[in-house]
Amino acid sequence: MRRSIWAIVAGLLLAILGAAAIARIFSLPLAEAHSGELPLWHLFRTCMPIAAFALPGALTAILLAEDRRVRGLSYWLFVGLLLAALAFLTLINGGAALNAAFLSSRAFLTMLGMGLAGGYIYWSMAGRKSGHVMTALALASHGDGLDEHGLRKRCRLCAALTLLLGLLPLALLGWYMNYDPSPMLPAAIVAKAAADGTDKLQSAGLPWAKFAIDNHVGHVTGTAIDDATKSSAFEKAKLALTPMVGLPGVVAYLQNDIAVTGGEKSAPAAAAAVVAANEIAAKAKADEEAQHAAEAKRKADEAAIRSQEESRLAVLESKRKFDEEAALKANAEEARIAEEEAHRLALDAAAKAKAEDAARLAAEAKQRAEDQKRLADELAAQKKADEQARLAAEAEAERKAVEAAHKMEAEKVAAEAEAKRQADALAAAKKLAEAQPAPAPVTPSPLPAPNAQCPGDFSDVFRSSSVRFDQNSSEIAAADAEFLERIAEVAKRCAGYSLGIGGHADRSGDDGYNQKLSLDRATAVRDALVNRGIASERIETQGYASQRPFLPENSREAFALNRRVDFGARLMPATKMAAKAADAVQAPVATPPSPTLPVEECKAEFNRAFFSDTIHFVGSSAIVDDSYADYLDRLATLMLSCPAHRMAIGGHTDRRGVAAFNQLLSEERAIAVRDALIDRNVPESRLSANGYGGQRPFDPGNNASAYALNRRVDFGVAVQALKN
Repeated sequence: MRRSIWAIVAGLLLAILGAAAIARIFSLPLAEAHSGELPLWHLFRTCMPIAAFALPGALTAILLAEDRRVRGLSYWLFVGLLLAALAFLTLINGGAALNAAFLSSRAFLTMLGMGLAGGYIYWSMAGRKSGHVMTALALASHGDGLDEHGLRKRCRLCAALTLLLGLLPLALLGWYMNYDPSPMLPAAIVAKAAADGTDKLQSAGLPWAKFAIDNHVGHVTGTAIDDATKSSAFEKAKLALTPMVGLPGVVAYLQNDIAVTGGEKSAPAAAAAVVAANEIAAKAKADEEAQHAAEAKRKADEAAIRSQEESRLAVLESKRKFDEEAALKANAEEARIAEEEAHRLALDAAAKAKAEDAARLAAEAKQRAEDQKRLADELAAQKKADEQARLAAEAEAERKAVEAAHKMEAEKVAAEAEAKRQADALAAAKKLAEAQPAPAPVTPSPLPAPNAQCPGDFSDVFRSSSVRFDQNSSEIAAADAEFLERIAEVAKRCAGYSLGIGGHADRSGDDGYNQKLSLDRATAVRDALVNRGIASERIETQGYASQRPFLPENSREAFALNRRVDFGARLMPATKMAAKAADAVQAPVATPPSPTLPVEECKAEFNRAFFSDTIHFVGSSAIVDDSYADYLDRLATLMLSCPAHRMAIGGHTDRRGVAAFNQLLSEERAIAVRDALIDRNVPESRLSANGYGGQRPFDPGNNASAYALNRRVDFGVAVQALKN
């Protein structure tokens, strides 16, 4: 029992240490790393929050396993995953800082890995031996064969187990200290953290901002002049306080408590206030200028009055002098003359002052007129520039519209010309075909001519059904008789083709037995076709055992689908057909050419062939697989039966790899298919091969199935005018 308790304790410690090691490897921020800190001490500090959270659930799981004798690995892996998931949910809901640090798929997967590693380590140490402690306690509780000393010894072991289980409240207390929102550190530490935060704000250029901590929340306070200053100041504060955010038990996240002078204003209200302030400032400036002008006018009027008063005083002084002279001279005539002279002088002075005032007013009026004219000229120039820009934009838009219209017209004309050219070529081909003389009757030959429709007929009948077998059996079911009749009917009509029959088995037997069974199944189908009138020399059989499964799975449904035969049809070589005819008529005959089909029928047959199958390649390869031989024979027969058609072959790759390599590989694939058709007597002049790299994907997805579909060649045909 003592060893079992030590195994439990060691298993718990090693499980927590293993989880902490994984968190340390993947840089999970369970404990902030300090500069100059030893990795071993950081690993120990990482173990502390893991132990505080995991111990309650782990001890509960241990009690359940010991009581129920649960020893399976799956149970402890499930316990580890459950504790890891609960820890992740706690961390992402523990505040803005924890949310930002752990709310990622990488952190979630890392914590799941920590849970799996901890569960496996505990299972390997103690979990696979669960129940030993409870068994020892049961034996001790019965007391059979134990004396008083032995019972006291068992009770001491019970006390040791009770002490171990007493870790449960300690674990709850540790969890409460790490994750309870109430502050658990001394006020001095919180105050020092607040003072350090205020110093960091002043160093960041925010001397008016303060930092306070309340219930694990950092409050940035102060007064800003507007909302923009408030937002920018809080961003600076977040950058300056980044090392403090997430500090365990002190600061969980930051809160913006900066006040705005004059209350909160929305952005439209602030903009309207700015516009109103600008208008008020402009009006105040205009009033000030008007006041200055009125003051200048008042000063000018005062100067004119002073000038007039001075003139009047001068006149009076002149008159006084004249009177004195007149009195002195006592001559009335002289007095009169002097008075007239004084009056004239006074008039001249008043006229001069008036002329000076008129000149000054005229100068001011001229200056105002010049200012008004300058402003009018500037407004006219701005208006003219705006009008020219508008006219230029309209002209550019009209030019682009005309160019687009011309381009559309040119494309339309080109399309009509291309359609007319194709129609003329089709008419010429049809006219040439009608003008050719009817072929002279020839002596019927026992050697049948290849029929261009035969490949499509064989493909249709082979795809319509299949022949399947019971387990460990090569007998043909009665339900497959109709399918074999259809194959025999097409084979009789297309006597120039040979048939290939491949037998298959499921994976349930050994290779030797499956090989013999698959060959027996192919032979049984061959005999059934021979009984339906098909010559045995036209049929080839092959057994493939379980090497080519139709469905590569290990299930009853897959085994039933894989117990089958599949079929293929191939145009027999000319030598073989000639030898067959010679055996029949004992006379050498020549292979007749393929019959010429009408253009419209050729078009339908080509469409039928293109939609029935295509040619795909394995990665980075341009080799045409032998499984496409029947399809190439069908295309070659159609090309020989439709001499008015040219074929374009386009090679393609998937999107992976370098563009230059993909372009070269696609060209090689198109050339390989072209050469295969040339080997089947199709003239090279009627074939063209081009590569398109990965620019024209059949399936634009980025997965293995899409890549396989895109490694292909596709075909196109066009009618060409025949040369005489």
